[in-house]
Amino acid sequence: MKLLKIMAAGCLSLLLVRGQAAAAPAVAEQPPALETYQPRYISFYQAQQSQLDAFLVRFFQRELPRFDYPLILSEGSLPDFLARARQYQSEQAGLLAAGQTPEDLRFGERVVTWSQTRQVLDSAYVFAPRWAFSPLEISGPEYSGQTEGQGWYLVLKSRFSLDLPLYKVREDQPQALTAFQENWQIVKLLRMDMPLLRQRMQDELGASPAPEDTAAFLTTLRRLPPFDQLLPALESQDPARYLQDTARKVLELELSSPEKMAKLSDQALVLGLSGSLNLLHPDGLKQSGAFLEGVSALYKLQNLLAEIRKTPEFQLKGQVSAFDPQSDLSQLSLSESESVSSLGIHLDAGYRIIEYRQTPEGMQPVEIGFTKVRALEEQQFSVQTILAARPFEPGDQHLEYPKTPFELRLRGGTGSLALLGPRSGIYADTAPEFSGTLYYSLAQALGWSETYLGLNGAYGMVGWPGVRGRAPPANVSALTGELGLSKRFYFRQLMLAVGLRLGFMNGVQSDGPSTLSQSTLGGTPFAGAALQLNPDLILGLDLGWREYPAAGTRWRSSAGDSDLCYGLAASGPVFGLFLNYQL
Repeated sequence: MKLLKIMAAGCLSLLLVRGQAAAAPAVAEQPPALETYQPRYISFYQAQQSQLDAFLVRFFQRELPRFDYPLILSEGSLPDFLARARQYQSEQAGLLAAGQTPEDLRFGERVVTWSQTRQVLDSAYVFAPRWAFSPLEISGPEYSGQTEGQGWYLVLKSRFSLDLPLYKVREDQPQALTAFQENWQIVKLLRMDMPLLRQRMQDELGASPAPEDTAAFLTTLRRLPPFDQLLPALESQDPARYLQDTARKVLELELSSPEKMAKLSDQALVLGLSGSLNLLHPDGLKQSGAFLEGVSALYKLQNLLAEIRKTPEFQLKGQVSAFDPQSDLSQLSLSESESVSSLGIHLDAGYRIIEYRQTPEGMQPVEIGFTKVRALEEQQFSVQTILAARPFEPGDQHLEYPKTPFELRLRGGTGSLALLGPRSGIYADTAPEFSGTLYYSLAQALGWSETYLGLNGAYGMVGWPGVRGRAPPANVSALTGELGLSKRFYFRQLMLAVGLRLGFMNGVQSDGPSTLSQSTLGGTPFAGAALQLNPDLILGLDLGWREYPAAGTRWRSSAGDSDLCYGLAASGPVFGLFLNYQL
């Protein structure tokens, strides 16, 4: 629904921006005074002690250095805290006027110093984070075949959520501006000594189910001391006692998007080569669902950060100080007390340009262009024009347009697939193919402008006519998973791109009651051309050459390997129409 709203409102010059500055008092026809960013002071009000709050503060200090973030630990709600603090401030007015420090305040069991209290009272805004864990779910056992940690594990699962309301501090009471909610699933594995447990089950309970029969094994384990008391206790107690460290590690991983992207790519490669990453495999839906959940969790905190930047009070504002029509670059100015580093401005960040126009309702802000940051200096930065209704002029207003570093691309077109064998010959065809790509911009992480790490998944199916001898089946479906780099070049709305992806192709076919699969490695160099429709959407075409040599003629199934005298391969063009959306 959010995407549809953005698409509907995306046409250039039709997007209206909420005006923040007051109208000039003299004449209604005069445009309002242009705005510049005003530094803000933000506190974190901690109503319950949690190490996750300190982690959250560090995250904001790194990603949004434009603020200070004191962390205040107290009890009760933020409105109650402010009401009590205001009352105490009024009672101690004489002492404060004399330059003396009042005594500390007590809130329940918590003692808050007057200096800490003043940090909240003097803040322009206050975050009041609340963390919650869902009841613990115990499942398993599950086997891990990794070299490190190989063995059987009991699985503890919970979802922990963050409710982060944002308040504007007023004299009477805090005003709730907005609230951000995110949630993550966390999994903790407990190593099990399977031979010892099964021996104890047999000796003490007279039954020792195989660990592959997870339901029977877990039921029996719940009867075995001390698990008969330990597992119910785990399920009835607050999961935060056991999972806070795991939750912190999950959040730390969220902050390292390149590492998370690489981990997901490695996971896709392993699943593809094992024949599991397809919808016809018995565990395909489960494992593919887990993979997609990992992709979804990849950008959660970045999305939270973008939502905070979108708050009108937090948006960076300023003026166009110079425009060079030959290079299509504009200089955007900052206030004297701020710098590029103190505000956390980075390459490829988007900025809208607006002007004020006379309407029947008075002077209204109208978007006249969209730009991207291309060069950074200490007191100013340069932006490249992407969309423009007219040439920019000194004095035009610029507004930050916050987005995450992630983009989602959906593509439909044709792909190539072949079956090769020494005796069966060559069978090749092209057929419809659909793909999705998750892009991560390396501009902020590495300083590489318009360079993207992409995780691509494509699905296609082709059919062959019947031939004499051992022929391929009527159809073979193929899932291709690739990781690659791409570079974009902008010429106003026109965007050109080149790149290379490397990965795997996993083919699946049915042979009677069995499902056969085979994987091979290869890559796809590609190039594309597109138009930037609005700040969020790109529409374009791409063309590439997919090259995947056959890895052999043996195909795997649950019944064992089979030699089919041909192998999965690809050597041909891929072509498609795509729609790109920045998340």
